[in-house]
Amino acid sequence: MSRRAEYMYGTRLNESKTKSSGNGLNPNQKKSVSIPYSSHTIIIKKESTYIIDGITFEFIPTPNTEAPANMMFYLPELHALCCADNMPQTMHNLLTPRGAKVRSGKVWSQYIDNTIVKYGKDVQIHFACHNWPLYGNKKIVNYWKTNRDLYKYIHDQTLRYANLGYSPNEIAQLVKLPPSLANKFCCREFYGVLSFNIKSQYQLYLGWYDGNPAHLNELPPKEQAIKYIKCFGGEEKAFLIGKEAFDTGDYNWAVTVLNHLVFYNPQNLRARNLLAQTYDQLSYVQESLAFKYSYSTGAMELRESSYQKPLKPAVDIDLLPLYSFGNLLSVSISPELLKGIEGEIKLTTTHPEECITLIISNCVLHSRTTPSESKFFIKIERILLVKLFTKEIKLCNLIEDKSIETNCVELIMQLIDAVELSRTRYSIIEPII
Repeated sequence: MSRRAEYMYGTRLNESKTKSSGNGLNPNQKKSVSIPYSSHTIIIKKESTYIIDGITFEFIPTPNTEAPANMMFYLPELHALCCADNMPQTMHNLLTPRGAKVRSGKVWSQYIDNTIVKYGKDVQIHFACHNWPLYGNKKIVNYWKTNRDLYKYIHDQTLRYANLGYSPNEIAQLVKLPPSLANKFCCREFYGVLSFNIKSQYQLYLGWYDGNPAHLNELPPKEQAIKYIKCFGGEEKAFLIGKEAFDTGDYNWAVTVLNHLVFYNPQNLRARNLLAQTYDQLSYVQESLAFKYSYSTGAMELRESSYQKPLKPAVDIDLLPLYSFGNLLSVSISPELLKGIEGEIKLTTTHPEECITLIISNCVLHSRTTPSESKFFIKIERILLVKLFTKEIKLCNLIEDKSIETNCVELIMQLIDAVELSRTRYSIIEPII
């Protein structure tokens, strides 16, 4: 996700006439701060009221809107609603281009309607985690209704056309907002994009497959490129087709042809430069900064010879609960290195004290929170465990320093060898291999 976020947020682009400040929601993208659980943490799973420093907070969970865990709150004495990320002054993403679970426009809309029903007669102040506040009951309620209708419209019209047999790409071209929504500032595509959101709602209900058997088992991009370039008559003819499309302003077709050409031969500098110029042109006409930055970053990387700076981690793995850390290990396994290895390990950490069971079976690593009767065990300080699997320290040194207690050194070594947690910057605009 962090690699794709470089495209969506333009984090590698320098400030320029064509690089705006911010990402469409925030003036500037800042690093998020995670606050670890403590004895003072309160988990709110349903609508709840708490008095904090003499101020009444009515907490309103809205899960699976902007995020799987999301919450608004109302301050009754102040007649003020904080809408979190659910009603920004721009169209939001029902699927973020950086990658995440799809968000339901129907669920999103329903939570806003619930807010109208409960607070619509009382509210006088609206504020959020992004953008500017609103004042006055009539203005705020109209704003809430507009946001409610926007996401429900996208959801409903996508399913309407899907039920008529249209594919995601076709629906994205067919559906337009009615003027009563399109003319509202908060429905503009400064962040989210209508066509992208439409495809997300199709994906939510029907998945990536559009029903056409031709798309059941398509060739990977590199193999497709080889066959397309052969059909075009070779590299030179393919380049001329792309150049003609560029010269006539048919940029989407130019991107299709030139992308195949770059995947066919990443060393073709003329194709790379022309594809970069095409992305430049597409970036200039985008209202959405997410789309603009994606095109601009693609153009920049096409022009670069190499860029090897490591990726910043998406999360601080030192702060992950032990069970979540175990799940991270599971998706970082090279299965061929666990072939023929079976076993269970009771893993206990100190600072903080946690315990899980790691299970290796059929080249898969599982994490279990229930008590283990395994004969194998590891006991280690949490920060040292992380460094052990990120290969910042060696197991032999921990054993020598008596910083680890274990009776399964060989099994641990096999597991460490099979895990790769390094953050490599993979290629997007050309083949990985």
